[in-house]
Amino acid sequence: MTRATFHHITLDIPDGWEDGTLVTLLGPEQKALDLMRHKGASEAPERPSLIMKRVEVTSREVSLDEFAAAQEEVMRSMAPDTKTLAKETVKIAGQDAQTREFAFTAPPRALRQWQAYLYAGDAFYVICGTATNDSRFDAHKKIFVAVVESLSFV
Repeated sequence: MTRATFHHITLDIPDGWEDGTLVTLLGPEQKALDLMRHKGASEAPERPSLIMKRVEVTSREVSLDEFAAAQEEVMRSMAPDTKTLAKETVKIAGQDAQTREFAFTAPPRALRQWQAYLYAGDAFYVICGTATNDSRFDAHKKIFVAVVESLSFV
């Protein structure tokens, strides 16, 4: 068995099982800006979110460039109005990474999402920061990037 630590929890992962860790961070609630609200949108508070998914890999046959291109297609299949706003190659926790920024509609909201993809050790990570597509997104993106830049792999 392999030992894994998540926040304040340590557990054994049985042989043959895969660590598909999903970490979700939620930002503070905020009221939708009237100018950016879609017709018929609810008054429910909105929360920016940052989600990181870990996937075990046995090889690195798929390059980060190939994965990033495939992810753009996945986004378009889920939300046909998806627009790719930015593409970058960066370093995250000392690892090569690709990032993408998307704008799309998930009725009743217009959203923007910053994604990062990287290999670290025996795993592949997909990180998605999502918030409403309004004047506050750039501030949320700075927080998403700061959290990701704080990653360390042991």
